[in-house]
Amino acid sequence: MPRLRRLAIGCLFALTAAALEQQLTAQVATSAELQDPAAAELAAATDTTAFRQALVRHRPVYRFDSDEDFFPLGVAAITNNTGNRLLRTNDALLARRNADGSGLNLGFLRFPVYPSGDAVLDDDKLVEQHGSSDPDADYLHDARVLYRNPSLRNRIYGRIRYTRWQNNEITGAWLQYWVFYYYNSFHVGFFGKHEGDWEMVQIQVDANARPRRAVYAQHNTGSICSWANVERTGTGNARPVVYVGGGSHASYFTSGTHNVPDVPGGDRADGKGRSVSSEHLVVITANSPKWVKWPGFWGGTKGSLGIPTDSPKGPAFQGDKWSHPSRWASSVNGTDHCK
Repeated sequence: MPRLRRLAIGCLFALTAAALEQQLTAQVATSAELQDPAAAELAAATDTTAFRQALVRHRPVYRFDSDEDFFPLGVAAITNNTGNRLLRTNDALLARRNADGSGLNLGFLRFPVYPSGDAVLDDDKLVEQHGSSDPDADYLHDARVLYRNPSLRNRIYGRIRYTRWQNNEITGAWLQYWVFYYYNSFHVGFFGKHEGDWEMVQIQVDANARPRRAVYAQHNTGSICSWANVERTGTGNARPVVYVGGGSHASYFTSGTHNVPDVPGGDRADGKGRSVSSEHLVVITANSPKWVKWPGFWGGTKGSLGIPTDSPKGPAFQGDKWSHPSRWASSVNGTDHCK
């Protein structure tokens, strides 16, 4: 290949990458990411550009198991899928997604009152409409159809949670990356399967937005790794690699079979399946989009025989993971570690 042509192609790739980062950074260029009551004062006193850029720069690359069937989707997948319903805990119907696109939609999820005028309750639930006597086949069919929609495919939800001193000086932040899946198919006997699934990884950065460590969640527990030991890829070796457990969607620092408390019998994450590079980063805050404040369940599965396999609540209702990420990181007791 002639030298000038190689240079031109190289410049094109560089410009494309720069344009992508600029576009993604623009999506987070708002003071709303400051997740505390002093947000306005903090925004006025501190330049948060470096943190917003870091949220883009360090977005993860997800490597799935070779047997994985469910991949990241935009949250509208569960509200906008024809036949899906929003129900009370007693199964009373609040809204249904109709074939003509009317009825239930993502804008319905809010707090404290639905567009219909009904009060929002914290045990309301989104429920998949089964079309056959084989629910697993229905979940798989719907997820595959939804994944073909470019407006839903591979959406990752990014959030910045700042840490600060009493004088409002930012001392660092947690960069969080939340992923929604239509179904959790991993199970051992009665344990495991459930509609909807939320998973998260987070990176702690210092006052200069430089990464220090990462925490990968495995449902109620997780694993911690210093940034120097996290497997990374991409420009500047800045993007952490996440190995995703087959069916469970738990997040791991290394490939292989993992033994963690919330995945009995072992969780395989061979990393040989689909790779998702999280180019479609959607920024969420404590107040935006409106669905973040909806307190219900992202699925209609309830535990049986005393086994806790309920569908999850959204990110803002997952306790310390959202409200106190430093405290959650300190409490992590997983046995799975990085290299």
